Amino acid sequence: MQKSVLYEVIQSLNDKEIRELNKWLKSPAHNHREDAVELFEYLVKNKTVTDKETIWKGIFPKEPFDDAFLRQVMFFLLKSIEDYLVFKEYKKEDVKPVLSLISIYRRRHLDKPFRQAVETGKRKLADSPLRNSEYHFDKFNLEQEQYSYTATYKPTSDLNLQEVSDELDMAFVANKLRIACRMISHQAINKKATYKIGMLEPMLEMVAGSSMLNEVSVAVYYYGYKASTDRTEPSHFENLWRLLRENGSLFPKAELRELYLLSINYCVGRINVGQEIYFQKAFDIYKKGFELETLVDEKDTVSKIIFTNSVYSAIKTKNFGWAEEFIAKFSNRLEDKHRHSTVQFNLSRLYYEKGDYDKAQTLLREFEYDDMILNVVAKNMLLKIYYKTGEYDALESLIESMRSFLQRKEVLTQTHKNVFKNIIMLMKKLLHLNPYSASQVEKFRKAVMETNPIQEQEREWFLQQISGR
Repeated sequence: MQKSVLYEVIQSLNDKEIRELNKWLKSPAHNHREDAVELFEYLVKNKTVTDKETIWKGIFPKEPFDDAFLRQVMFFLLKSIEDYLVFKEYKKEDVKPVLSLISIYRRRHLDKPFRQAVETGKRKLADSPLRNSEYHFDKFNLEQEQYSYTATYKPTSDLNLQEVSDELDMAFVANKLRIACRMISHQAINKKATYKIGMLEPMLEMVAGSSMLNEVSVAVYYYGYKASTDRTEPSHFENLWRLLRENGSLFPKAELRELYLLSINYCVGRINVGQEIYFQKAFDIYKKGFELETLVDEKDTVSKIIFTNSVYSAIKTKNFGWAEEFIAKFSNRLEDKHRHSTVQFNLSRLYYEKGDYDKAQTLLREFEYDDMILNVVAKNMLLKIYYKTGEYDALESLIESMRSFLQRKEVLTQTHKNVFKNIIMLMKKLLHLNPYSASQVEKFRKAVMETNPIQEQEREWFLQQISGR
């Protein structure tokens, strides 16, 4: 039972949905089986019970167990619940039910109801707060219904074929560009992913020289794609971010979140090649994204990666107060299994950057992180604290434990291992450096400059330790 679709669906229901389903299942219009109602009520009250025979006894205590019959009841119950979920989702839509009604009246040859429904559909579209590709698909469908009706009953009248074509173009182009942006984003994290982009190139040329760029649903993805593929031209990103600031309310939350992450990924790409000015731009996006709660997902949670990167962008731009307030405000939005470690890590990083080494050290010493990369980053912070505070014995000990840690942790990529091995090597050299020997200092400086791979911020930290010597 635990592996059944019915079990998973019932486990996902909230209290309001359960109340509504009780009414739904008891309506003859939706369900004719009393045993399906009984099974639903039992499963809702006994969510931890998964054994079929126990469930059978709870519903049919006087009948011998019949697995085939129980599976039949489960089937009908699942179908009724699915009908409810589809109906519930459909009723959330403002325009699509009207479009269905327009189609029904057209096929029934009901002229006046058809015309009234069309006017209602136009009004709802005009009043809609959204202007994304779905809006243009809805307009296309409405124009298509009008065309089908007029072409059938008034074929000599003016036809709205231009409007049908224009709305289809707008919806198609916006969606094609959106998918292209997803492809580029996925290839950035999965180097093995290969995609054929089809007719995208001629489409980009067409959009660049047309009024389509006046439509925000097309423009955001056009500039998003151009920014992702031509990072030497910053105006693409600037246009994207301007459009999101000025027109973000025209997109549903899930789509706006996708666009914010596309903008952030551009900034990360620039930061990774040394353009640290983009820390400020990334911080601006994170700040706005959390003001609007755009970066909170549909489950009302914040991913540990977005949480950590938000804090890091604030730290890099010296917005320590914002970082502290953010951690306090949004820590309860992290998943339970990641909350403690994510909050501990980000607080320790914040205290470290503020120079509060005692608080940072306390947090870093007491916790091991499930995320291996964060684990090594935390140990690296501890190395720096030991060096800054003169705890050289602890520093030596940690260097050796990190060396062993990197050798046994297979979950780290070889690139990550090489980076942290280089940090350990340079820290060892720094620890034994004679600061009064100009030749040793210069030799160390040269080693820092020639060591690769290593993050530029780490290289800079080592150079700061010998500056002025």
